[in-house]
Amino acid sequence: MRHRRSGAPNVERDRRLHDGEAVHPLRGRIDLPIKLHLKRQREGLTATEAAEAAGLTRQYERVMLVRARAAALLRERGHDVTSPVAPAMPPQ
Repeated sequence: MRHRRSGAPNVERDRRLHDGEAVHPLRGRIDLPIKLHLKRQREGLTATEAAEAAGLTRQYERVMLVRARAAALLRERGHDVTSPVAPAMPPQ
């Protein structure tokens, strides 16, 4: 993937990279992992529930990897990634 090396960072493209739907596959199902975790502690999970919990864990790990890569790219492009709401750094 090619990107500009001069001028201001492409904020809209970079925002899509950081906040895109691809990095949030669990959106709308956020309470399910919590429910499965609590049920596992209380009474155990069925084989189906355990498989679903494992799948959700894999999805979460992929999301974190994608977000880490996105943060690294954003930092390379001149953005301040120390806080999710930090303004972009001015071009040097």
